[in-house]
Amino acid sequence: MKWKLFVVAELERQIASLYYERSGLSKNKKALSL
Repeated sequence: MKWKLFVVAELERQIASLYYERSGLSKNKKALSL
């Protein structure tokens, strides 16, 4: 079931890219840092 691993990896990549864009556009980066 390699397709499940691929789907999970793709979702994680999309979430990471969205988080990166938000932190990059936000003036208050400390509020987004975990």
